[in-house]
Amino acid sequence: MTGTWAAPADSRRRPRIVSPAQGTGETIPGDGHPLTARDTPRAAEPAAGRAPGFARRWARYVCRSFAGQSTRRPEEPRRFDEHQPRRGVEAAFRHYRAQDREAALPLYADDFTFTSPQDDHIEKEAFFQRCFPTAGRFSEQRLLRVTPADEELVLVQYEYELGTGGRYRNVEAITVRDGLIHEVQVYFGGRA
Repeated sequence: MTGTWAAPADSRRRPRIVSPAQGTGETIPGDGHPLTARDTPRAAEPAAGRAPGFARRWARYVCRSFAGQSTRRPEEPRRFDEHQPRRGVEAAFRHYRAQDREAALPLYADDFTFTSPQDDHIEKEAFFQRCFPTAGRFSEQRLLRVTPADEELVLVQYEYELGTGGRYRNVEAITVRDGLIHEVQVYFGGRA
């Protein structure tokens, strides 16, 4: 049956369905659209302390979930869990700046490799001997962007200032698999 919801005089009673021929001309508070049969009885009454649109959106979500329809908005693509690799990468940078080797070691896989213009595919042990201790050269380092590119690759752009002066930016492509960092490729940038 198609029609519109008509709010009863007593707001504690459920609204009744009115056929389109009878049309009440009533609208959803706040947006001016006519009430339809798809709207729930509570759509005409905003939830206490919430915007009128909230009740309508919540009702639509509940109706769709009971009807077995998708509750996702069409513009929301299905994505991988992008937060886990990102958190691991951010933790690695924190431990590097704090020079906390013991906290950083478990974040890196046993087959880890590090590549930069100065280091060509060095292994985990060499990375922690040669590269990890260099954080003391920086007076400041901040992450500008940490962006998951796909399920395994995280791109990081950061800016740092050397203790001797000069501000620079680099980009790192970091491969994270099974919660561990497997590869880091550093691309040196110029002065910032």
